[in-house]
Amino acid sequence: MIRTLTAYTKEPDNISAAISDIEARLNLKNKRLKNSFAIIFHHRYFHNQELLRALHKALKMDTIGISSVMSAVNGGYGEMILTVMVFTSDDAEFFSGLSEPLFSNFDIILSALYRSTAAKTSTPPRLMLVFSQPSYTLCGGKILDSFDETTAGLDTFGTISVTYPYDEGVCSIFYNGIFYASRVAIVLFCGSLDVSFSAWQVPAERFAIKDILVTKSRNNILEEFNGIPALTFLKEMGLIESDEGLALLSIPISVHRPSGEYRTLVMQGIADKRKIICHADVPAGSVISMGSVNHEDVIASMKRLEKEIPKDASGALIFSCYVRSLALGLDTEAEAAHLAENIKSPFLFAYSGGEFSPVNEHTGRRVNAFLNASIVGCFFK
Repeated sequence: MIRTLTAYTKEPDNISAAISDIEARLNLKNKRLKNSFAIIFHHRYFHNQELLRALHKALKMDTIGISSVMSAVNGGYGEMILTVMVFTSDDAEFFSGLSEPLFSNFDIILSALYRSTAAKTSTPPRLMLVFSQPSYTLCGGKILDSFDETTAGLDTFGTISVTYPYDEGVCSIFYNGIFYASRVAIVLFCGSLDVSFSAWQVPAERFAIKDILVTKSRNNILEEFNGIPALTFLKEMGLIESDEGLALLSIPISVHRPSGEYRTLVMQGIADKRKIICHADVPAGSVISMGSVNHEDVIASMKRLEKEIPKDASGALIFSCYVRSLALGLDTEAEAAHLAENIKSPFLFAYSGGEFSPVNEHTGRRVNAFLNASIVGCFFK
């Protein structure tokens, strides 16, 4: 059995007060079990080496930190917040690792990360959490493909850091007292584990522009749609008016598969003033659709996922794509507030730059997926 403990602080400028908040809410002295590790989500105003190092020292366990535009735990939510979830157990074990800097040989580095971390275990890993940084070149889809090949499809759940406006330093990975750039961190769960997953993508009916053929692409760079330069196509369809990259985030795309499945992605930027940068590879010949997501979609899918949390859950880890927060308009705290006020099990919710999660296909087969514009959950009992 895994016990999860949650805490938060809204004290970015007072380190001692922030640590006191976290320690009081976690009550590790009375609730900590044999094996433990912690994850931290922090808003950009909490991006403070001294603060997070002090927190790591106070927790006395492996600690991974990542940025988010908003997060929530039981009783606390908001933008200017730092949230913590501690996993602790007597019969499950947790083994963490941090990659070397990721460059062109990322597949070798990620394989080495998994193998070196798995070498610490005495039983086969049953779940892997992944924490990464945003990148135009090393997108989430590539990271997942690399891990899937190495792990033979081990259940993988995780997120990519996000902040607005984008700042590479803020999005760096905090690992055991230090911030690192261009890295991926993982945690392997071994031993006794009862876990389930939920993933809700943008509904198929929201993709109004259908049967678009990707006629030219290079990995995750989409160059032509229906023989037209990608950015020109978007303008001609009336989807965007300018070359403002943020506007692209509000246009989810679905990449269709022969099986009838689809994966929801977003376009994260513009290259060479006419090409689109995507969060995963989309080969030439792919058929895609484009659409939108609105306030109603976000709240409905969040409530559907909430219903899938087991009543006796000992913890829930929930990631919602940053694109969904944009769809909420001025009601930016709607998801976080509802969850903080209604979920009784210990939980941590955070907005993400991309979601890693197992999904159930129409055939009943469970596979790992990298998604955008989605909400995903990992539930422990």
